[in-house]
Amino acid sequence: LRKVVPFVNTRNQGLPILNNALFVADKADGTLTITGTDLNKTIVVTVACDTIEEDGVTTLPVRLLSEIIARVVDGIVEIDVSANHRAVVRGGQSVFTIQGIAKDQFPTLPVVKDAKTVKIPAKEIKKMIGRVIYAASKNEVERKVLCSVLFKFDKGGKVTFVSTDGRRLALAETTCEQEIESEIV
Repeated sequence: LRKVVPFVNTRNQGLPILNNALFVADKADGTLTITGTDLNKTIVVTVACDTIEEDGVTTLPVRLLSEIIARVVDGIVEIDVSANHRAVVRGGQSVFTIQGIAKDQFPTLPVVKDAKTVKIPAKEIKKMIGRVIYAASKNEVERKVLCSVLFKFDKGGKVTFVSTDGRRLALAETTCEQEIESEIV
């Protein structure tokens, strides 16, 4: 939950569903998948569970749930969700009731077609982004597209990171060990 909370926009009063994360329990896999989004960025986290009694899907206020679970002393948390999306959270001696929202109100996430995977060490990505992020725009209102860093993967394995705010331009390059079949931008 700590990984998901920063991706959920709790200040958005217009869309209450964005205060929630999508919880999908899969009995066959024994996993719980938690998805959080603020419509600009999304995270999907999958965790193994000791026991899942039945498959289920709901959305719950992730910041509140995270605060409740952080206070559980013995480390075992049980969440029961009813048909009306009311969740009963049990941890140690405590019992909490949280009202969720139906999953059909949760934003549909875009599907990436023809996805290509390139593996680069996390340290290297962090270093390269650190070299160019200063030039990215901080003004999300006027020029949202300039608030990002462009990644370009060339056929030979060269990786280019570029950012700009319209006045400054930053570029950093590195290589990946993997052979890239075609250019990816």
